[in-house]
Amino acid sequence: MKVFVQGSTSSLSLTKGDYVGQGGEGTIYAKGNTAFKIYTDPQKMIPVGKVTELSAIQDPHVIRPDKIIYDIKKNPIGYTMRFVKGGYVLCQLFPRTFRDRNGLTPNGIQDLVRQFQESIQGIHQTGILLVDLNEMNFMVDKGFGEILCIDVDSYQTKDYPAKVLMPSVRDWSCGKKFSTMSDWFSFGVVTFQMFMGIHPFKGKHPGFSGPDKLTERMKAGVSIFDPQVRVPKAAYPMSVIPKAYLPWYKALFVEGKRCAPPDLSGIMIVVQPQVRSIQGTDNFEIKVLAEYTSDIRQVWPSKKDQSAVVVAEDGIYHTSFGGSSRSVRLSETPDNVYGIAEASLSGKPVLARGVPGEVPTLYSLQDRKEIPFFLKVDDLVAYRGDFYYKLRDAVYCIELHSMGDQILPTTKEISQVMEMSSKLYPGVIVQNMLGSVYLNTLSPTGSRQFRAKELDAYKIVDAKADGTALMFIGVKDGNYDRIILRLGEGETYDVRIEEDISYDGLNFITLDSGVVLCINEAEEVELFRSRPQDPLMKKIKDPMVGGDMALSVLGGKAVFSRGRKVYSIKSK
Repeated sequence: MKVFVQGSTSSLSLTKGDYVGQGGEGTIYAKGNTAFKIYTDPQKMIPVGKVTELSAIQDPHVIRPDKIIYDIKKNPIGYTMRFVKGGYVLCQLFPRTFRDRNGLTPNGIQDLVRQFQESIQGIHQTGILLVDLNEMNFMVDKGFGEILCIDVDSYQTKDYPAKVLMPSVRDWSCGKKFSTMSDWFSFGVVTFQMFMGIHPFKGKHPGFSGPDKLTERMKAGVSIFDPQVRVPKAAYPMSVIPKAYLPWYKALFVEGKRCAPPDLSGIMIVVQPQVRSIQGTDNFEIKVLAEYTSDIRQVWPSKKDQSAVVVAEDGIYHTSFGGSSRSVRLSETPDNVYGIAEASLSGKPVLARGVPGEVPTLYSLQDRKEIPFFLKVDDLVAYRGDFYYKLRDAVYCIELHSMGDQILPTTKEISQVMEMSSKLYPGVIVQNMLGSVYLNTLSPTGSRQFRAKELDAYKIVDAKADGTALMFIGVKDGNYDRIILRLGEGETYDVRIEEDISYDGLNFITLDSGVVLCINEAEEVELFRSRPQDPLMKKIKDPMVGGDMALSVLGGKAVFSRGRKVYSIKSK
């Protein structure tokens, strides 16, 4: 596609190699540090006058329209803006599993909220309103240091009213008369989810059960502060909310007041630990396997024996679970951990640490020494004992070879991908090829690619594969859906979709028997087989089960971590 950018007399070609993705209005391309939004229907193109009015926003955290893009007939068809490579959609920070995996603390969330609040104050000072202030319209950088405002063309300026607003952040008390106070209400909804991991009007209430229960509760002011609301175990305790913000949230959601948030400067969050006792139930036999001196972030079981590397808040441990458990502390630094893989032959655990876009550090935990590795990565994941990384338009496996007392890494390409529109997740690559979604599973021997048309309509914000079971969180029409695929031979698979869920992350494992164990968004245990068309489906509701139970497979059997302990679990 040939286009002209305002201020330039020469044309510019946008190719499929520049393709990033598309939404309801248009397609995004990128070259270097510049993104190009091309409207599918030029009649829906943002007015040039609105681009001028939005230029009043000077905050670098706001990715606003910059220059107009014209077609070869000089018709306006889009605009340029700053391109930010990588990062996370804000909603990805909500689940506890994501924060544990990335070491994102309540104080780290508070720093983001503080900067977020300052950006909105700056936008308001220009006389502009955000209106559709929902979690899909913001991104967080790879280092979790800043929030970026995107989809700025939907903002309300002096001469151009806003036309869209997601119901989940709407201030229903103001009708269509948007103001800074309605913006602050939406900000309150989103930041509450940042702190607590749950929407302030979710959690179960006995008086609301219909398909529009969220809207009904928002209109009625029945929030999570209502004593009849049952809060999911995956949510964080109220103590993660700064003391200055807690009365403000109650004023918004309980008392119906509309006011700007308080200042967060200099406030530190002191989290009161949640202690939940676990014991066997009528449905499950649950036993404590090991206990640590701080909360557990992740458990990385060995694929060779009954041991695991446990990443806790105060360090990294190697634990043998054969007979009585024995733990050895291997490192004091649990931050920026991508995951754990194992060297061939020796089975020694190797830690990968770093930040996307930089050279990762590989570290032999038992030898307590760094393994030379010199390649930058766009992203890196650990999956079933191996490391995989994406670099530009290819995905590679890192093979760890035991050579005497040394571990030598080599890399092997397993798949070509589209550089801008592919994302690496544990066990699977998600590619959006000009609006068509393709999946690539990960294996040291190569990658299996297949078309997944059921995902075309979604913005995928989370994904995971474990064996032949794959799950995705997709956003469509403002709702979160969980999509479950079971792979068969060739490109065959079946699909199940759980619609309009509370997004708590993806928490499932596939046992050696092929049975998938999943803790779903309703805090039930789902049991089903990973092969397509198998009718087995069992859901077990149990008072001890919750989304704060992080599942793993140890020696072919199910285990989970909660708080400072690792447990075994099996059905009776």
